[in-house]
Amino acid sequence: MQRWGAIEGLRGILALWAALNHMIAYSGVAVPGWAAQWLVNGATHAVHVFMIISGFVITHLVLGKREAYVPYLCRRFLRLFPAFAVCVGLGWASYGWFIHGLETFAGPSLVALYQGRADAVAGAPVAYFLAQMTMLHGMLPKEVLPYADGVFLGTGWSVSLEWQFYLVAPFVVAALGTVRGAVAVVALCVVLWTAAAGGLFGTFARDSLLFAATPYFLVGIGSRLAWPAIQGKAGAGVALVLLAGALAMLAPAAVALLVWAVFFPLLVTGAGDAVLCHPAMLWLGRISYSIYLLHIIVIGLVMGLAASLVPSMSSGMLLASMLASLPVIIAGSALLHRFVEVPGMAMGRRAPVLA
Repeated sequence: MQRWGAIEGLRGILALWAALNHMIAYSGVAVPGWAAQWLVNGATHAVHVFMIISGFVITHLVLGKREAYVPYLCRRFLRLFPAFAVCVGLGWASYGWFIHGLETFAGPSLVALYQGRADAVAGAPVAYFLAQMTMLHGMLPKEVLPYADGVFLGTGWSVSLEWQFYLVAPFVVAALGTVRGAVAVVALCVVLWTAAAGGLFGTFARDSLLFAATPYFLVGIGSRLAWPAIQGKAGAGVALVLLAGALAMLAPAAVALLVWAVFFPLLVTGAGDAVLCHPAMLWLGRISYSIYLLHIIVIGLVMGLAASLVPSMSSGMLLASMLASLPVIIAGSALLHRFVEVPGMAMGRRAPVLA
């Protein structure tokens, strides 16, 4: 089955983009308004691009492997859960340290958010634990379980979103095999997305509910389904993504579409392979999931340590301290990948293939 090294390289960039943005946001360094979408809100945009990639890759997997639903789901679960579970534990173990740093360096809104999460878990620990262990915590609105999307691990909301997509992806891809099915899927997605935007499913702090993130997954699915027609044809590929680029410019919040508009022609033509398929980029891509999960924990530890040792530290120096921790993040992510992710994936590959 075809694999795209350029997608792996892009994953590495996105993980580092998310880490850098969180460092800037938590350090409190002032960022010009024109750069805020890329340097403060960029972590959310990076996740949105991850969603597009997931739509593309999982569609390719479903079309290529044609495996039964249960083994498919076992493999996907074991791809996400082991590293997520480890980081949930690490995140909760270091949570008090993170709050200590926030109380020293962050504004009252961030302190209230993290303290609210801690208090919520203290009041109903079993409910929050079960929600996290099923990876369905992102589906629970504030009205059902407050702060469920990120109580143990701030970046965990997107893991839940990814798992929700895995649950339905084979059925969606199968339905898109006919024009009538495609029309039905798109119509249903529009209805569900509109309902989510209108608060019909409750209140969510982020796009942790699948229905709210549907457009991004559909862009990835559509890109993969269009692949046979445009492979190697730069003009067709550019034409396909121009609309996404225009939409991104018309809707500044949709930065992810702009990133995909730039990347997809490079994927079609192979023009970006020299950079994105470099061995260093491929390695970063392989550990990108661990980078994404682990970096927020390290940021919290750095803030807690700085609060204990140099509570008067400026925002600029705090950011420099966080940036200096990047080798620790990468090294820790490499270990997490090697000793947790890889065994989990190996276990998934041994899952029985059902006829």
